[in-house]
Amino acid sequence: MRPVGNEPTAAAMVAGIVAGVPLTGTSALALVRDACRAGRLMHGAGLVHRDIKPKNIMLRQGRIVIIDFGFAEFGRRIEGGNDGGGGVGGTGRRICSVTQGKEKGEVRYVLARDVAKYRGCQEGDMYAMGKALYETVFGSPLGSEPSGRQEITEPEARFQNDKFRALLWGEDAGAVSRFCMTGQMRHVLLKVMRGLCREENPMQFLVAEQVLMEEISIIEGGTSRIV
Repeated sequence: MRPVGNEPTAAAMVAGIVAGVPLTGTSALALVRDACRAGRLMHGAGLVHRDIKPKNIMLRQGRIVIIDFGFAEFGRRIEGGNDGGGGVGGTGRRICSVTQGKEKGEVRYVLARDVAKYRGCQEGDMYAMGKALYETVFGSPLGSEPSGRQEITEPEARFQNDKFRALLWGEDAGAVSRFCMTGQMRHVLLKVMRGLCREENPMQFLVAEQVLMEEISIIEGGTSRIV
């Protein structure tokens, strides 16, 4: 994730503020909530982005903006079962682009199931968002620099999926963060990220947004609603 406009200054980094956003747990919850809200609106319109990754999630005046819709398409509703998936949210249906996607790209953010058949379904966006948000909040593990324009194959995508899920569900997940947060905040963020990245019945963006809004409401002592 990066700011739109000027890069953050060293002074701002030392002060714990990047692009106008304080590096607090509450800010982390709000940023992840806004990313899930953007995903909800995108999927609600029937779009499959197909290229969500950290460099395509930006900050504008402290709010999340998803960019680069060059590979996005309006998807078709596909009945679950033929591909081994249960559909988004257990509905038995998947919203997918049936047009072949990129042959090269950053395979670390590609869901293996997408490579095999559709080259882009909404749960692929959820997985990519969950991974990108984990790296934004908690950082990338050593040796996981951007993969660049590599050939996208199902075996490599499966390897990358399994590798990241092992990290995400591991005991050390979220042990280090760029944000100063409580254990409860870390728990909620990991719950959402794990939900988005589940292999079966991933958490929908709507549900993820609600979970985060409830937590923020508890912290602020107020009420929240979906708008």
